[in-house]
Amino acid sequence: QGRRPGGAAKAVEEREPVGPLPPIRRLRVCLLGGTADGCAFQTGVGKVDVASALLRGLTADRPSEADPSLELSFDNGVFERAWWELLKEVPEDSPIIDRWGIGPLSVWDVEGRLRYDRRNPNEATPPFDADPKEDGFASLCAGSASKLHFGHKRSPGILRHFREALAAAGQDVGALEGVQRELAAEAERRPRELVRRDRPCPGTLASFARFSPEIGDLPGCGAAFVHVFEPESRPLGCARNIAMVYAAAPNSWTHRGHVPGTFLLALKAVGSNIARMVREYNRMVGELPSPEAWERAMWWQTDLKAIVEYYFSDKSLKTERFFRERIVGQEDGWLDLEIVKGCPRMMHSSVTVLEELLDALKDSKCVDSKLGEDGRAFVRRAGGKPLPNLREPRKRRYGGGEVPWPARGNRSNSDDPTCWDF
Repeated sequence: QGRRPGGAAKAVEEREPVGPLPPIRRLRVCLLGGTADGCAFQTGVGKVDVASALLRGLTADRPSEADPSLELSFDNGVFERAWWELLKEVPEDSPIIDRWGIGPLSVWDVEGRLRYDRRNPNEATPPFDADPKEDGFASLCAGSASKLHFGHKRSPGILRHFREALAAAGQDVGALEGVQRELAAEAERRPRELVRRDRPCPGTLASFARFSPEIGDLPGCGAAFVHVFEPESRPLGCARNIAMVYAAAPNSWTHRGHVPGTFLLALKAVGSNIARMVREYNRMVGELPSPEAWERAMWWQTDLKAIVEYYFSDKSLKTERFFRERIVGQEDGWLDLEIVKGCPRMMHSSVTVLEELLDALKDSKCVDSKLGEDGRAFVRRAGGKPLPNLREPRKRRYGGGEVPWPARGNRSNSDDPTCWDF
Protein backbone atom coordinates (compact mmCIF):
# COMPACT_ATOMS: atom_id res chain seq x y z
CA GLN A 1 0.00 0.00 0.00
CA GLY A 2 2.27 2.23 -0.61
CA ARG A 3 3.45 4.97 -2.53
CA ARG A 4 5.78 7.11 -0.45
CA PRO A 5 4.47 10.57 0.58
CA GLY A 6 5.20 13.22 -2.00
CA GLY A 7 4.88 10.83 -4.95
CA ALA A 8 4.52 12.08 -8.48
CA ALA A 9 0.95 10.90 -9.05
CA LYS A 10 -1.62 13.63 -9.53
CA ALA A 11 -3.58 14.16 -6.31
CA VAL A 12 -7.01 15.09 -7.69
CA GLU A 13 -8.45 14.00 -11.00
CA GLU A 14 -9.38 16.57 -13.65
CA ARG A 15 -13.14 16.54 -14.15
CA GLU A 16 -15.81 18.81 -15.57
CA PRO A 17 -16.00 21.93 -13.38
CA VAL A 18 -18.93 22.25 -11.01
CA GLY A 19 -18.32 25.88 -10.15
CA PRO A 20 -16.57 27.14 -7.02
CA LEU A 21 -16.82 24.83 -4.01
CA PRO A 22 -17.18 26.30 -0.50
CA PRO A 23 -14.39 25.83 2.06
CA ILE A 24 -15.07 24.02 5.34
CA ARG A 25 -14.52 26.61 8.07
CA ARG A 26 -15.94 24.73 11.09
CA LEU A 27 -16.12 20.99 11.66
CA ARG A 28 -18.47 19.63 14.33
CA VAL A 29 -17.09 16.45 15.88
CA CYS A 30 -19.94 14.77 17.70
CA LEU A 31 -19.77 11.10 16.73
CA LEU A 32 -17.34 8.22 16.36
CA GLY A 33 -19.68 5.45 15.29
CA GLY A 34 -19.93 2.83 18.04
CA THR A 35 -16.58 3.59 19.61
CA ALA A 36 -18.01 5.88 22.25
CA ASP A 37 -20.86 3.77 23.58
CA GLY A 38 -19.18 0.42 23.02
CA CYS A 39 -15.68 1.25 24.22
CA ALA A 40 -16.21 -0.80 27.37
CA PHE A 41 -15.98 -3.90 25.18
CA GLN A 42 -12.43 -2.89 24.29
CA THR A 43 -10.53 -3.99 27.38
CA GLY A 44 -8.52 -1.17 28.91
CA VAL A 45 -10.10 1.55 26.76
CA GLY A 46 -12.29 4.26 28.28
CA LYS A 47 -14.16 7.18 26.79
CA VAL A 48 -11.38 9.63 27.57
CA ASP A 49 -8.96 7.25 25.83
CA VAL A 50 -11.14 7.38 22.73
CA ALA A 51 -11.43 11.16 22.81
CA SER A 52 -7.71 11.63 23.50
CA ALA A 53 -6.69 9.41 20.60
CA LEU A 54 -8.99 11.21 18.17
CA LEU A 55 -7.91 14.64 19.43
CA ARG A 56 -4.26 13.82 19.07
CA GLY A 57 -4.94 12.80 15.49
CA LEU A 58 -7.00 15.89 14.64
CA THR A 59 -4.28 18.15 16.06
CA ALA A 60 -1.25 16.10 14.95
CA ASP A 61 -0.07 18.88 12.63
CA ARG A 62 0.26 22.53 13.54
CA PRO A 63 -2.84 24.49 12.47
CA SER A 64 -2.58 26.19 9.10
CA GLU A 65 -4.68 28.75 7.27
CA ALA A 66 -6.47 25.93 5.45
CA ASP A 67 -7.54 24.10 8.63
CA PRO A 68 -11.13 24.36 9.88
CA SER A 69 -11.99 25.27 13.43
CA LEU A 70 -13.12 22.36 15.58
CA GLU A 71 -16.35 22.19 17.53
CA LEU A 72 -16.22 19.25 19.93
CA SER A 73 -19.24 17.62 21.51
CA PHE A 74 -18.97 14.24 23.17
CA ASP A 75 -20.86 12.80 26.11
CA ASN A 76 -20.96 15.53 28.72
CA GLY A 77 -17.50 17.03 28.36
CA VAL A 78 -15.34 13.98 27.67
CA PHE A 79 -13.58 15.81 24.83
CA GLU A 80 -12.86 18.69 27.18
CA ARG A 81 -11.35 16.35 29.79
CA ALA A 82 -9.27 14.65 27.11
CA TRP A 83 -8.00 17.96 25.73
CA TRP A 84 -6.80 19.16 29.12
CA GLU A 85 -5.13 15.83 29.78
CA LEU A 86 -3.22 16.11 26.51
CA LEU A 87 -2.26 19.74 27.12
CA LYS A 88 -2.14 19.85 30.92
CA GLU A 89 0.06 22.60 32.27
CA VAL A 90 3.48 21.50 33.56
CA PRO A 91 6.37 23.53 35.04
CA GLU A 92 8.44 25.44 32.52
CA ASP A 93 11.55 23.42 33.37
CA SER A 94 9.78 20.13 32.65
CA PRO A 95 11.29 18.19 29.73
CA ILE A 96 7.86 17.11 28.55
CA ILE A 97 6.19 20.50 28.11
CA ASP A 98 4.09 20.44 24.92
CA ARG A 99 5.05 16.78 24.69
CA TRP A 100 2.69 16.07 21.81
CA GLY A 101 3.91 18.94 19.65
CA ILE A 102 0.38 20.25 19.10
CA GLY A 103 1.16 23.69 20.44
CA PRO A 104 -0.04 25.65 23.46
CA LEU A 105 -3.75 25.87 24.11
CA SER A 106 -3.73 29.49 22.96
CA VAL A 107 -2.96 28.39 19.41
CA TRP A 108 -6.22 26.47 19.22
CA ASP A 109 -8.55 27.99 21.82
CA VAL A 110 -7.84 31.72 22.10
CA GLU A 111 -7.72 32.12 18.32
CA GLY A 112 -11.11 30.44 18.05
CA ARG A 113 -9.94 27.18 16.49
CA LEU A 114 -11.57 25.14 19.22
CA ARG A 115 -15.01 25.29 20.78
CA TYR A 116 -16.90 22.94 23.06
CA ASP A 117 -20.59 22.32 22.63
CA ARG A 118 -21.78 22.36 26.24
CA ARG A 119 -25.29 20.97 26.16
CA ASN A 120 -27.08 19.14 28.94
CA PRO A 121 -25.75 15.61 29.59
CA ASN A 122 -28.89 13.93 28.24
CA GLU A 123 -29.33 16.27 25.27
CA ALA A 124 -27.95 15.04 21.96
CA THR A 125 -26.02 17.54 19.88
CA PRO A 126 -27.63 17.77 16.42
CA PRO A 127 -25.26 17.30 13.49
CA PHE A 128 -26.41 20.56 11.87
CA ASP A 129 -27.87 23.80 13.18
CA ALA A 130 -30.76 25.67 11.58
CA ASP A 131 -28.71 28.87 11.57
CA PRO A 132 -24.96 28.36 12.12
CA LYS A 133 -23.10 31.49 13.15
CA GLU A 134 -20.61 31.19 10.29
CA ASP A 135 -20.36 29.94 6.72
CA GLY A 136 -18.80 26.64 5.76
CA PHE A 137 -20.27 24.38 8.45
CA ALA A 138 -19.71 20.60 8.21
CA SER A 139 -20.41 17.74 10.59
CA LEU A 140 -18.59 14.46 11.16
CA CYS A 141 -20.29 11.09 11.07
CA ALA A 142 -18.57 7.71 11.26
CA GLY A 143 -19.11 4.08 10.37
CA SER A 144 -18.01 1.62 7.71
CA ALA A 145 -16.49 2.68 4.38
CA SER A 146 -18.85 0.37 2.50
CA LYS A 147 -22.11 1.38 4.19
CA LEU A 148 -23.65 4.69 5.24
CA HIS A 149 -25.10 3.50 8.50
CA PHE A 150 -27.57 5.92 10.08
CA GLY A 151 -29.38 3.40 12.24
CA HIS A 152 -33.06 2.52 12.09
CA LYS A 153 -36.15 4.62 12.72
CA ARG A 154 -35.95 4.09 16.48
CA SER A 155 -32.19 4.67 16.77
CA PRO A 156 -31.43 7.16 19.53
CA GLY A 157 -29.17 10.15 19.45
CA ILE A 158 -26.94 11.46 16.75
CA LEU A 159 -27.41 8.70 14.15
CA ARG A 160 -31.12 9.38 13.98
CA HIS A 161 -30.48 13.13 13.70
CA PHE A 162 -28.09 12.58 10.78
CA ARG A 163 -30.59 10.35 8.96
CA GLU A 164 -33.51 12.73 9.49
CA ALA A 165 -31.51 15.82 8.46
CA LEU A 166 -30.31 14.23 5.21
CA ALA A 167 -33.74 12.79 4.38
CA ALA A 168 -35.44 16.14 4.94
CA ALA A 169 -32.89 17.78 2.63
CA GLY A 170 -33.75 15.30 -0.14
CA GLN A 171 -30.42 13.47 -0.09
CA ASP A 172 -30.45 9.98 -1.64
CA VAL A 173 -28.56 8.04 1.03
CA GLY A 174 -28.55 4.85 -1.05
CA ALA A 175 -26.93 6.58 -4.01
CA LEU A 176 -24.44 8.34 -1.74
CA GLU A 177 -23.53 4.99 -0.21
CA GLY A 178 -22.68 3.59 -3.65
CA VAL A 179 -20.53 6.62 -4.44
CA GLN A 180 -18.71 6.25 -1.15
CA ARG A 181 -18.01 2.56 -1.78
CA GLU A 182 -16.44 3.36 -5.17
CA LEU A 183 -14.42 6.25 -3.76
CA ALA A 184 -13.12 4.06 -0.92
CA ALA A 185 -11.80 1.48 -3.39
CA GLU A 186 -10.12 4.15 -5.51
CA ALA A 187 -8.61 5.91 -2.50
CA GLU A 188 -7.16 2.63 -1.23
CA ARG A 189 -5.39 2.18 -4.56
CA ARG A 190 -3.90 5.68 -4.16
CA PRO A 191 -3.08 5.97 -0.44
CA ARG A 192 -2.54 9.40 1.13
CA GLU A 193 -3.97 11.17 -1.94
CA LEU A 194 -7.25 13.04 -2.40
CA VAL A 195 -9.61 11.45 -4.94
CA ARG A 196 -12.71 13.18 -6.30
CA ARG A 197 -16.08 12.67 -7.99
CA ASP A 198 -18.04 15.65 -9.35
CA ARG A 199 -21.85 15.54 -9.17
CA PRO A 200 -21.75 11.86 -8.15
CA CYS A 201 -25.48 11.72 -7.36
CA PRO A 202 -28.48 14.06 -7.07
CA GLY A 203 -28.10 16.64 -4.32
CA THR A 204 -24.29 16.39 -4.14
CA LEU A 205 -21.92 18.83 -5.83
CA ALA A 206 -18.78 16.76 -5.28
CA SER A 207 -17.41 13.96 -3.12
CA PHE A 208 -13.83 13.40 -1.99
CA ALA A 209 -11.98 10.58 -0.22
CA ARG A 210 -8.57 9.98 1.34
CA PHE A 211 -7.16 6.64 2.55
CA SER A 212 -4.58 6.29 5.32
CA PRO A 213 -2.75 2.93 5.49
CA GLU A 214 -1.48 3.95 8.96
CA ILE A 215 -4.87 2.91 10.36
CA GLY A 216 -3.76 -0.69 9.92
CA ASP A 217 -5.44 -3.95 9.05
CA LEU A 218 -8.93 -3.30 10.47
CA PRO A 219 -11.72 -4.33 8.06
CA GLY A 220 -13.82 -1.41 6.84
CA CYS A 221 -11.42 1.26 8.15
CA GLY A 222 -8.91 3.63 6.63
CA ALA A 223 -10.90 6.04 4.47
CA ALA A 224 -12.42 9.46 5.15
CA PHE A 225 -14.89 11.31 2.92
CA VAL A 226 -16.24 14.80 2.26
CA HIS A 227 -19.65 15.08 0.59
CA VAL A 228 -20.40 18.68 -0.49
CA PHE A 229 -24.12 19.29 -0.89
CA GLU A 230 -25.91 21.22 -3.64
CA PRO A 231 -27.17 24.60 -2.32
CA GLU A 232 -30.83 23.54 -2.62
CA SER A 233 -30.20 20.20 -0.85
CA ARG A 234 -28.45 21.32 2.32
CA PRO A 235 -29.61 20.17 5.77
CA LEU A 236 -32.30 22.23 7.48
CA GLY A 237 -32.56 24.39 4.36
CA CYS A 238 -29.56 26.44 5.48
CA ALA A 239 -26.95 27.40 2.88
CA ARG A 240 -24.24 27.41 5.56
CA ASN A 241 -24.56 23.64 6.18
CA ILE A 242 -22.34 22.77 3.25
CA ALA A 243 -21.04 19.24 3.82
CA MET A 244 -20.89 15.98 5.72
CA VAL A 245 -17.53 14.49 6.65
CA TYR A 246 -17.65 10.71 7.05
CA ALA A 247 -14.90 8.58 8.60
CA ALA A 248 -14.48 4.82 8.33
CA ALA A 249 -13.35 4.48 11.94
CA PRO A 250 -12.54 1.49 14.16
CA ASN A 251 -15.61 0.31 16.00
CA SER A 252 -15.43 -1.54 19.29
CA TRP A 253 -18.34 -3.77 18.26
CA THR A 254 -16.96 -4.71 14.84
CA HIS A 255 -13.31 -4.83 15.89
CA ARG A 256 -13.77 -6.33 19.34
CA GLY A 257 -10.83 -8.26 20.75
CA HIS A 258 -7.93 -6.14 19.54
CA VAL A 259 -5.41 -4.95 22.10
CA PRO A 260 -5.83 -1.32 23.20
CA GLY A 261 -2.78 -0.20 21.23
CA THR A 262 -4.24 -1.38 17.93
CA PHE A 263 -7.56 0.30 18.67
CA LEU A 264 -6.20 3.63 19.96
CA LEU A 265 -3.49 4.06 17.33
CA ALA A 266 -6.09 3.42 14.64
CA LEU A 267 -8.31 6.12 16.18
CA LYS A 268 -5.38 8.53 16.18
CA ALA A 269 -4.70 7.76 12.51
CA VAL A 270 -8.40 8.33 11.71
CA GLY A 271 -8.18 11.81 13.25
CA SER A 272 -5.03 12.66 11.30
CA ASN A 273 -6.59 11.43 8.07
CA ILE A 274 -9.72 13.56 8.61
CA ALA A 275 -7.68 16.70 9.34
CA ARG A 276 -5.41 16.24 6.33
CA MET A 277 -8.28 15.46 3.98
CA VAL A 278 -10.19 18.62 4.98
CA ARG A 279 -6.96 20.65 4.80
CA GLU A 280 -6.23 19.43 1.26
CA TYR A 281 -9.83 20.08 0.24
CA ASN A 282 -9.72 23.64 1.63
CA ARG A 283 -6.44 24.36 -0.09
CA MET A 284 -7.86 23.17 -3.38
CA VAL A 285 -11.09 25.19 -3.24
CA GLY A 286 -9.24 28.24 -1.88
CA GLU A 287 -6.85 28.16 -4.82
CA LEU A 288 -3.94 27.59 -2.45
CA PRO A 289 -1.02 25.40 -3.54
CA SER A 290 -1.34 21.68 -2.88
CA PRO A 291 0.85 20.19 -0.13
CA GLU A 292 4.39 19.77 -1.38
CA ALA A 293 6.50 16.63 -1.02
CA TRP A 294 8.26 17.91 2.10
CA GLU A 295 4.94 18.66 3.81
CA ARG A 296 3.54 15.21 3.07
CA ALA A 297 6.79 13.71 4.38
CA MET A 298 6.33 15.66 7.63
CA TRP A 299 2.82 14.23 8.01
CA TRP A 300 4.23 10.75 7.54
CA GLN A 301 6.97 11.34 10.12
CA THR A 302 4.37 12.61 12.59
CA ASP A 303 2.48 9.33 12.23
CA LEU A 304 5.63 7.24 12.68
CA LYS A 305 6.58 9.17 15.83
CA ALA A 306 3.12 8.70 17.34
CA ILE A 307 3.33 4.91 16.91
CA VAL A 308 6.71 4.62 18.67
CA GLU A 309 5.66 7.02 21.43
CA TYR A 310 2.60 4.91 22.15
CA TYR A 311 4.60 1.67 22.27
CA PHE A 312 6.85 3.19 24.98
CA SER A 313 4.09 4.96 26.95
CA ASP A 314 2.80 4.03 30.40
CA LYS A 315 -0.58 3.28 28.85
CA SER A 316 0.91 0.56 26.67
CA LEU A 317 3.62 -0.82 28.97
CA LYS A 318 1.27 -1.28 31.92
CA THR A 319 -0.49 -4.09 30.07
CA GLU A 320 1.49 -5.09 26.97
CA ARG A 321 4.28 -7.62 27.54
CA PHE A 322 5.99 -7.62 24.13
CA PHE A 323 8.13 -4.51 24.64
CA ARG A 324 8.39 -4.91 28.43
CA GLU A 325 10.11 -8.26 28.09
CA ARG A 326 12.59 -6.84 25.58
CA ILE A 327 13.37 -3.64 27.49
CA VAL A 328 14.01 -5.40 30.81
CA GLY A 329 17.72 -6.05 31.22
CA GLN A 330 18.80 -3.67 28.46
CA GLU A 331 21.44 -1.15 29.52
CA ASP A 332 19.71 2.14 30.45
CA GLY A 333 16.52 0.88 28.79
CA TRP A 334 17.81 1.15 25.19
CA LEU A 335 15.98 -1.15 22.76
CA ASP A 336 17.12 -2.09 19.26
CA LEU A 337 15.03 -0.05 16.82
CA GLU A 338 14.89 -3.02 14.44
CA ILE A 339 12.42 -4.64 16.86
CA VAL A 340 10.12 -1.62 16.59
CA LYS A 341 10.55 -1.41 12.83
CA GLY A 342 9.38 -5.02 12.48
CA CYS A 343 6.02 -4.42 14.18
CA PRO A 344 2.96 -4.80 11.91
CA ARG A 345 1.84 -1.18 12.31
CA MET A 346 5.23 0.05 11.11
CA MET A 347 4.98 -2.25 8.12
CA HIS A 348 1.61 -0.67 7.24
CA SER A 349 3.39 2.70 7.25
CA SER A 350 5.88 1.57 4.56
CA VAL A 351 9.02 2.04 6.67
CA THR A 352 11.99 0.46 4.87
CA VAL A 353 15.16 1.83 6.49
CA LEU A 354 16.04 2.79 10.07
CA GLU A 355 17.10 6.29 9.03
CA GLU A 356 13.43 7.07 8.32
CA LEU A 357 12.47 6.18 11.89
CA LEU A 358 15.43 8.01 13.43
CA ASP A 359 14.55 11.14 11.48
CA ALA A 360 10.94 10.96 12.69
CA LEU A 361 11.98 10.51 16.34
CA LYS A 362 14.67 13.19 16.57
CA ASP A 363 12.30 15.85 17.97
CA SER A 364 10.28 13.56 20.25
CA LYS A 365 9.95 14.61 23.88
CA CYS A 366 8.62 11.19 24.87
CA VAL A 367 11.37 8.88 23.62
CA ASP A 368 15.13 9.16 23.07
CA SER A 369 16.86 7.70 20.02
CA LYS A 370 20.49 7.23 19.02
CA LEU A 371 22.72 5.61 16.40
CA GLY A 372 25.47 3.34 17.72
CA GLU A 373 29.03 3.08 16.45
CA ASP A 374 28.21 -0.24 14.81
CA GLY A 375 25.38 1.34 12.80
CA ARG A 376 22.60 -0.09 14.97
CA ALA A 377 19.86 2.29 16.10
CA PHE A 378 18.25 2.32 19.55
CA VAL A 379 15.26 3.89 21.28
CA ARG A 380 14.19 4.22 24.93
CA ARG A 381 11.73 6.06 27.15
CA ALA A 382 12.73 9.71 27.56
CA GLY A 383 15.57 10.05 30.06
CA GLY A 384 15.60 6.30 30.68
CA LYS A 385 12.38 6.51 32.69
CA PRO A 386 11.67 3.23 34.55
CA LEU A 387 8.95 0.90 33.35
CA PRO A 388 5.54 1.27 35.02
CA ASN A 389 4.20 -1.54 37.16
CA LEU A 390 2.58 -4.32 35.18
CA ARG A 391 -1.18 -4.42 35.63
CA GLU A 392 -2.78 -7.80 35.14
CA PRO A 393 -6.28 -7.61 33.58
CA ARG A 394 -8.98 -8.38 36.08
CA LYS A 395 -11.61 -10.98 35.34
CA ARG A 396 -15.27 -11.14 36.20
CA ARG A 397 -17.95 -13.66 35.54
CA TYR A 398 -20.55 -12.62 33.00
CA GLY A 399 -23.11 -14.69 31.12
CA GLY A 400 -21.81 -18.00 32.41
CA GLY A 401 -18.13 -17.40 31.69
CA GLU A 402 -15.14 -15.25 32.52
CA VAL A 403 -14.51 -12.14 30.45
CA PRO A 404 -12.01 -9.29 30.90
CA TRP A 405 -13.18 -6.55 33.23
CA PRO A 406 -14.76 -4.16 32.47
CA ALA A 407 -16.96 -5.73 29.83
CA ARG A 408 -20.21 -3.89 30.46
CA GLY A 409 -21.51 -0.88 32.25
CA ASN A 410 -19.87 2.39 33.18
CA ARG A 411 -16.32 2.81 34.41
CA SER A 412 -15.40 4.91 37.39
CA ASN A 413 -13.21 7.95 36.83
CA SER A 414 -10.33 6.25 38.64
CA ASP A 415 -10.47 3.38 36.14
CA ASP A 416 -10.72 5.61 33.08
CA PRO A 417 -7.10 6.34 32.09
CA THR A 418 -6.24 8.83 29.42
CA CYS A 419 -4.43 7.79 26.29
CA TRP A 420 -0.66 8.18 25.98
CA ASP A 421 0.15 8.80 29.67
CA PHE A 422 3.87 9.37 30.13
